[in-house]
This record gives sequence, structure tokens and C-alpha cells, in this order.
Amino acid sequence: MIDEKPQAETLIFAQWADARAEDLHCFRCLEPADAAIFQVLPNAEAARAEAVLAENTSPLLIGDAAVADGTLIGRLAQGAGAGRLGVYVRAGRMPVSWSLDTTSNADFRCVTPSWCKPGWEVLRADGRGTGTDVAWWLQEMFSAGAVRALIQKDIEDEDLDMCATLNLQFPGKLWFEPSAGFSGDLEPWVRYGKVRQLVLPDNGKYPEAEHERLRTVVAALAKEEDVV
Repeated sequence: MIDEKPQAETLIFAQWADARAEDLHCFRCLEPADAAIFQVLPNAEAARAEAVLAENTSPLLIGDAAVADGTLIGRLAQGAGAGRLGVYVRAGRMPVSWSLDTTSNADFRCVTPSWCKPGWEVLRADGRGTGTDVAWWLQEMFSAGAVRALIQKDIEDEDLDMCATLNLQFPGKLWFEPSAGFSGDLEPWVRYGKVRQLVLPDNGKYPEAEHERLRTVVAALAKEEDVV
């Protein structure tokens, strides 16, 4: 179900900060009014997530542990993690295989896909696919008590419609992160993918001037929508 709340008209940037531990990464908002720090546990186990939550009050986004245990977010949200939990999602294109359907109709045979529409799947830390649809999984995690998600995906042209759909479905809850080696133009992400929260790679490809250019794009889009 698509949330009818309007998409944010501002573009928020964050950047990776010094890691607090080998398995605990952090990103910081670059907005002066909200220089919040978010912690990320990409591939730690559930016990480690519980310990980090108990150590400080910063928001925490959990990766593989939440994928392995679908009840983890719900359990942690009942205690000290309430209002501070999120998920870290590595995403890849959902693979599609084709098979010959010989049972649905006795009169003819047809070839059917394993997945009926383009989508993203949740990946494990080592890159292995899970077969789990990102949109479905995010809905489950938000229903369980997560309040935000960071999605790592190098978004290409064929991904933009899926990206926009996610941002319309979960307005204000999604951050997006390109890989460290990504250096492409982020304008399609914000223009067509409706991305409004970006964690930038620390690769020198996105200086402050680029931030301002992308903010100008978003502001122009907002004016166009007002006219319509």
C-alpha cells in the first residue's frame, strides 16, 4: 500500500564517519541543524546488536542479523531500542528464471517466470541472494518497529521506477547509499527515483558544489509539482 504523505521537498546528505568499532560503522547528517549520528551493524549477530543498543542512545541500523532472524527487530523494539531501530539492506536485482508450465492447463503449455515483476532482493553481507523481496521485507520490518532503512544499491536506469515506488511507499524512512566505488551522476536518483536522503561515499566525487546542484534539482521539481 502506498503511503499518501507527500515526499520531502528537501534533499538531505550524510557521510560516513569514523567507525566506532571494527564491525560498527557510522554515518553523520551533514545538515547543521541535525548533525545526527547513525550506527550501522552490517553483519554482526543479534547479541552484538543488543549490546550496542545498551551502550548508547544513537539510532542503530541492523543488517544480516535482522535478515537471519525476522523477529529480531520486533523483540528489540519492545525494550531500549524503541524508536531507534532501523535496518541496513544490501539490494540486488531479483533474478528471474523461466520454467515450462505443464499443469495449469491441459490444452497447452506455457513458459512462466519465477518473478512476475521487476524487483530488488535482499542480499547477505557476502553478496549471496536471499530470494526475499526488498519492498515486502521493509514493510515487515517497519511493522515490527523499525523506523528507518539504509539501502545500498548502485541504482541504474532500470532501477529508477522500483526506487521511486519504494520512496512513495515509505516516505521519509529510506536512506540510499551508493557503493564506495560509485562515481556516477546522482541526478537521476533524485529526479526519477525520488531519493531524498543520501549517504555519500567518501571518494571525493561529490563535493559541496554537487550537493547544491542536486538541491536545486529537487527545488525545481517541487515548484513543478506545485504548478500542476
